[in-house]
Amino acid sequence: MPEHGPLAKKFSEHVAKLFTGNADEAGPLFAENAVWDSTAGRLEGRDAVMAGLAGIRDSAGWLKHDVLESSEADGFMTILARNHYADGRQFVVVGAAQFNPSGEISHIMSLGGLPR
Repeated sequence: MPEHGPLAKKFSEHVAKLFTGNADEAGPLFAENAVWDSTAGRLEGRDAVMAGLAGIRDSAGWLKHDVLESSEADGFMTILARNHYADGRQFVVVGAAQFNPSGEISHIMSLGGLPR
């Protein structure tokens, strides 16, 4: 596994909780007013972002999110990742996130990786 900076490590640790039965522990990664812009649309607020992630996990059989590469500076993080699904499909996704001074994601954008 490639070496990642502190933001990507924090992101990976929290997202992994979505798949281990500890989804509520992933929520603090996101600011209360977080925004997620994705291929599927826009979600606003921590609860909506968490519901969106859980919805993909539950409806599409999303099993795992592996960060392949990352870069970060001044509270910004970019990632290249691979999503794994229960039916064996895998999709590469790209994302960018801005972290607030408290270390929470205030805005995240992602492209690709959603089964159709």
